[in-house]
Amino acid sequence: MKRQRVSYTALAFAMSVLGGCGAGGSSGTDAGADTGTTADASGPFCEGAADGTPCGDATETACSGPDTCLAGACVKNHVAANTACGDTTSSVCDGADTCDGAGMCRSNFASASTACGDPAVTECNGADSCNGAGTCVANFVSASTACGDPTSSECDHADTCDGAGTCVPNLVDAHTACGDPAVTPCNGADSCNGAGACLPNFAAAATACGSPTNSACTYADTCDSAGTCQQNHVAANVPCGSALDTECDDPDVCDGSGTCLPRFASIGAACGVNGDCASGGCDGGGGCVTQFMPDATRCYDCAAGPGVCNVCSTGVCGEVAFCMENGSGLNGAFASGPTRNGTMFDVVATRTVTITGFDVSVNAPVTLEIYYKVGTWNGFANTPSAWTKLGTGSVNGGGAQRVPLRLRLPIAAGQTLAFYVTTNNPYTSITYTIGSAPGAVYSSDGSLTLLEGAGLDYPFTKGTGMVTEPRVFNGTIHYAADTGPLMLSTLGEPYTGDVSDGAMFDVRANYANTVMRGVLDVELEPGTHDVDVYFRRGSFVGHEGADTGWVRVGGITGAVSAGGGALTSIPLDAGGLSIASSEVGALYVDTHGTGLRTSPGTTAGAEVISSGPQSLLVGSAIDADFGGVGPAAVFRGTFQSLYCF
Repeated sequence: MKRQRVSYTALAFAMSVLGGCGAGGSSGTDAGADTGTTADASGPFCEGAADGTPCGDATETACSGPDTCLAGACVKNHVAANTACGDTTSSVCDGADTCDGAGMCRSNFASASTACGDPAVTECNGADSCNGAGTCVANFVSASTACGDPTSSECDHADTCDGAGTCVPNLVDAHTACGDPAVTPCNGADSCNGAGACLPNFAAAATACGSPTNSACTYADTCDSAGTCQQNHVAANVPCGSALDTECDDPDVCDGSGTCLPRFASIGAACGVNGDCASGGCDGGGGCVTQFMPDATRCYDCAAGPGVCNVCSTGVCGEVAFCMENGSGLNGAFASGPTRNGTMFDVVATRTVTITGFDVSVNAPVTLEIYYKVGTWNGFANTPSAWTKLGTGSVNGGGAQRVPLRLRLPIAAGQTLAFYVTTNNPYTSITYTIGSAPGAVYSSDGSLTLLEGAGLDYPFTKGTGMVTEPRVFNGTIHYAADTGPLMLSTLGEPYTGDVSDGAMFDVRANYANTVMRGVLDVELEPGTHDVDVYFRRGSFVGHEGADTGWVRVGGITGAVSAGGGALTSIPLDAGGLSIASSEVGALYVDTHGTGLRTSPGTTAGAEVISSGPQSLLVGSAIDADFGGVGPAAVFRGTFQSLYCF
């Protein structure tokens, strides 16, 4: 039966009329007859009062009605336990509120440590649990507790919990100094990057640094984006500088290290004119220095053809023909003995000769250099500038060897020349013989005298300054002397009255080069004559009808001849008429129709007369001005020539 509640106002009014329940001082009792009520014997208010009369606490809540009298007692009207009240929401840690049966609306909190929320467990966050006050709380590890990576560096300290459940890397702020503090144009001081790394602060590639120089072989220095200031050199052998290209100076090129290099030929490298009278040598600085042989040195004029023997004049093989008799040799000692890089010695001339070469005594293959100077060597062993280099040549080992140099060095009667014969390597040697006294005569042959000299290191005692004396040159000095002209005469041939406009004939060099010089004597008919003489190398045969290949080499105008066998001399140009050994040369004497005496011949090319070195051959009678072939004929006259070994 639903309990009827009486309002507190009506109850109070009744109490005032009745004089109050409990008058007389009797105490009330709580019969406890109704569930949810509690006896209140605290006063006499309900004595005699009807049940339900308000009394006590008139407050009404969700879990307790106002107090009322019951069976003379003032009782509390509490709502039954577990009746819903207050907050009706429910969670793991806080159930819906319910009355406790004692008039209170209670919160139904789960006990502390009851599991709730996130059950995951990490280094910095335990599983969630209720706190006993209705809240599900995270169980965070205290801040600064070690976790994660324990390693520590300048930019990344050991990991720790942050007190909010997270394990944090303790990264140092970006730009914090670390590592190398050095600063260069391409690398700033190291600093943290804010992500735990200590980074070098490299300048960007192509940033200017170092040398700002720009040239043909190097550009301004720049950073390489890895902290290095790099030199931007042009690759080796790239052209630069001077493009001049000569025998002594090749075009400049970069060396790969930023420098433009001139490429000069080495000192002494051959350049310019190199012949019998002049030799060019590079000076090591790109220039070509020409050194002339002394004037009057014998030479061969190659431009004029094989066998033309002349003499040097200001470096040129001149027009003065000469020839030499077969060479002679003055021997030094050839006894075995000590060795040295080279020897210096003097040679004195009794008559004028031309030194043509040297033999040396060597034990192994070597390359030799030969120098000379006018006057004695003594006092000039350490003075390279006083000497002139004649040339360089290589020889094999095994005793006497001819140095392969073609020398034409004159030495006048009474003159002294000094020679320095040496290997061009300080580790190779030639032999010499110990003498008696420097300057003493060792040998003489009537043309040259060899004096004792000294031994020394290469070159010119460089490095030691030592001059060992007395020493005798081991070898042979080859030389040649001038000889007079040879005469070939055909005047002994029988004359039968043959006369022609001119004659062609050959001269043969039997075993030595032939040079025609001086005059050609001829027999002319009586009268006045203009005579021309022509020359060609090789036979006249096949060349009688044209002037191609012929060179005018002499002649005479208005020559008066008495006839009858009288000789008329026809001057010949000096030089220019040469015949190599075992070859022939042709002459053509042309009187232009006024008459040249000849003798009958047999066959063209047959020998008429020989001097040994040369022979004059049967020719042909020729009409004027290369008029064509006539009968075989012998030139009548005298032919002067020289021969050269």
